Amino acid sequence: MSGSLNAISNTAASGLAAIQASIGVVSDNVANAGVAGYTTKTQDLSVFEVGTQSFGVRTGQISRSVDTAVQASAWSSAASVSALTVQSQTLQAINATQGTPGAGTSLADAVSGLQAGFTQLQAQPSSPVQQSAVVAAAGTLANAINNTANTITSERNNVQSQIVTTVDSMNSALAIVESTTQSLMSAVASNSSTAGLADQRDAALQTLSGTLSLHYNEQTDGSITILGQNGLSIPLDSRFSTASAVLSPTSTYAPRTASIPPILLQSSNPAIPPVDVTSQLSGGQLGQLVQLRDTTLPAYTASLDTFSANLATQFSSQGLQLFTGGGGATIAGSSTGLSSQIQVNTAVINTPTMVRDGTGSANTAPQIAGFTTVIDAVLNSTFTGGGTSLATQAQSFVSRQSADTAQAGTDLTNATAYQTTLTGALSSGSGVNVDQQMGLMIQLQNSYQANAQVMTATRTMFTALLNIFAQS
Repeated sequence: MSGSLNAISNTAASGLAAIQASIGVVSDNVANAGVAGYTTKTQDLSVFEVGTQSFGVRTGQISRSVDTAVQASAWSSAASVSALTVQSQTLQAINATQGTPGAGTSLADAVSGLQAGFTQLQAQPSSPVQQSAVVAAAGTLANAINNTANTITSERNNVQSQIVTTVDSMNSALAIVESTTQSLMSAVASNSSTAGLADQRDAALQTLSGTLSLHYNEQTDGSITILGQNGLSIPLDSRFSTASAVLSPTSTYAPRTASIPPILLQSSNPAIPPVDVTSQLSGGQLGQLVQLRDTTLPAYTASLDTFSANLATQFSSQGLQLFTGGGGATIAGSSTGLSSQIQVNTAVINTPTMVRDGTGSANTAPQIAGFTTVIDAVLNSTFTGGGTSLATQAQSFVSRQSADTAQAGTDLTNATAYQTTLTGALSSGSGVNVDQQMGLMIQLQNSYQANAQVMTATRTMFTALLNIFAQS
């Protein structure tokens, strides 16, 4: 009889210990319900058996439940949102300099304003007011080109600064992944709980996922490998590095050149030279920043440079060198950075009659019948003659950049909505449901009381048995 009571008491005692451990886990869940990256923990319990005989409850490790497929999709969507965010912000800053087409503030409007100035001058070629108005309109157009070009260069420098900051953020996250992975491997080897460490590593991996498109392969021993796009492997003990720089319109990235600092991946072994991985970086915030710096924004500059060269040469071909490059240099063709340097010819500014008479030495007022030869040539050939008109070229640049900005905004909206859906699904599957945990707490408390009553009852029966033996 006493043996049976002893077994019952031991079973109840183990139940109390298991319930206390479970209550502690549930309490932690509720307390950390609002902590980003925290996943619901569960106290593993099993029946303690010897042969076919049960001897209570065995308390195991604390585990967590995470849908790795949903988690991978959520991290991938984070990379997309991060990339589209920096793209949208950068393009919006450039788009703001374009003004509103049709409102008199866009690049195309500035071209139309110059054309209107020449049309009015054609009617009054000897009017100093109209001559000065043409010079002013040319200045407005040159300034519009300069402002857009300078904004593009400014945004490239902003992007370069973000690259440096993002690289630092990646290194911090990598350091956490490395340290937590070492701790995880030790915990697995000693059969200790890994749930909390796994949460810490996941938080760092999520940060990395926002910076690049990455894939993770986790092994049963707690180790993990990180793979990027284009064959990029990122050892946990490696670190990225790059340098700050002030970029000019002519700055370009190319391997083994110093024009733009590369992004290097350095092994922990100092004997191994760092590897330039700039061209292998894609997706996420860092991948998009590199794309903007080295491809998207230089393409805008090149397009604006081409327009600037066409503008200048189409005027000069009619005998009017209305625009020059920096320092008054004659513009013979497109060159990188021309759009940030183009200006109204100083000679024309000083002598506004040149917009009527031309800038060539043979173009003197008495030799030009009706004083409109240059003006007619400009109106008939420069603005609307052969090929694509200047207004159309300007509008094409504005439209392309505006379309890119609008598309980036639309893509960001869609990607953010998708990310919200995935984040909700991930939270629903692994996040803390406070109502559910509170319900579980009540069940555990009821079980605790039941086991406590069993303990009380067995103690009472033991006492009664001892009294009986004492009286006999």
